[in-house]
Amino acid sequence: MNDVDDRSIVPGARIGGLHLGMRYASARKLLGEGNVVVRQRLVFAQYLHLGVEVVLTTSPAGTLTPNARVINVSVSGGGLWTGMPCLGEERGRIELALGGPMFVGARAIYRAGVSVEYDERGHAVAVAVFAPLPNDLWPPPMLRSVGRLETSSW
Repeated sequence: MNDVDDRSIVPGARIGGLHLGMRYASARKLLGEGNVVVRQRLVFAQYLHLGVEVVLTTSPAGTLTPNARVINVSVSGGGLWTGMPCLGEERGRIELALGGPMFVGARAIYRAGVSVEYDERGHAVAVAVFAPLPNDLWPPPMLRSVGRLETSSW
């Protein structure tokens, strides 16, 4: 299957042929030129005719380079997508497959590396893929120091 024809949603990895970590040059080769907005080190590339948005990180700030890396891919507006979750899927089925969300705001965020926006009927209207979240979001408790801090005199 050609990457441009791939319609799979894989949490924490990819949507279609757009893989997390791929470079902008490859994404542009796959999808063509999109509507691009650069905000410091974040780049938002929209492909409205496909219902796809790609978020990339770039360096130096304010400049989109071919080496910018994909950190998020989202789809909305319909289309025939496969995998779990996919557009149009019911919230109950998604949560049965992925478990409950870690956070619910404008989108429900799942540990597997996917967020879902639901309509008022509880059907997915937008899906985004990003790196999976760690099991423990909080750092371990601080431990008491066992040594002495050497100080120097100025």
